[in-house]
Amino acid sequence: MKPRAIGLGLLLVGIGVGVACIPHPKEDFEDFLARTEDARAPLPKEDSGPIDSSAPTEVIEGLYFGSCLSGLSLGDLAKVLRFYTEVKFTPDPSGGKLNIKFSPMKGVDLSSGNPVPTPPSGMNKDQLFGAPFGADNAPVSPAGRFKVVFPEVTLDPNTNPISGRPIKIQNVTFEGVFSASAPAPVDAGPTPTPDAGAGDDGGDGGDSGVTPTPVDASTPTAPGGRPRFCATLGGFVVEPIRQPLDSSTDFCVFVPVKPGDAIPEIKREEYKCALP
Repeated sequence: MKPRAIGLGLLLVGIGVGVACIPHPKEDFEDFLARTEDARAPLPKEDSGPIDSSAPTEVIEGLYFGSCLSGLSLGDLAKVLRFYTEVKFTPDPSGGKLNIKFSPMKGVDLSSGNPVPTPPSGMNKDQLFGAPFGADNAPVSPAGRFKVVFPEVTLDPNTNPISGRPIKIQNVTFEGVFSASAPAPVDAGPTPTPDAGAGDDGGDGGDSGVTPTPVDASTPTAPGGRPRFCATLGGFVVEPIRQPLDSSTDFCVFVPVKPGDAIPEIKREEYKCALP
């Protein structure tokens, strides 16, 4: 065979090998979806709020631990989004008004260079990252129903236990029920202890040195008789991926706590919210 022909043959072989090595993101993503289908399966839809729910008739103010389980978490409770949530409800003849402030909490340890899902060490402000967002005087119906919408929210990488990257979500919608009585969670367990391995990550979100007080998330009411409340979660993720949040399957649970408390344990079956 002539050298020119041999050279052409080697070139074609090289091209073939190169093409075989080119990544195929579409096929890889489809394979990923297939392998995680069971984990991403939505929870069964069921009622979680009292049928005869009604807005409280007295002022309720305090701190809540907010935990949101969405399609982004792929069913993994270690990858929920967590919020230090400050709330004040004021009753009025039409139901009431709700002031609510969400401060994103630590969700990942980035010190190793690879994101490791890591919960906050406790309900302390040194576990907060990024900008808070909130609403004042949101109307609450006589049945306790409320809705707050934020045009765009960006979550700090330190609060993203899924990939450790910034999350940008548009049209973020919390629609929930803040009622005088709270639903009792399913299969309430023993009082949880603080999350293992939730110590200092070497950054600003480290442990404050305060020993957290265990909190029983299974109790419908906690500090000061404040009830738990819940919300559906809607919106559209535009970074780092594009994915809708489905308010029929994505839920947030808010548990009353005090500053310095341990992070409450919330079971998978507790992520639900029936709106009156």
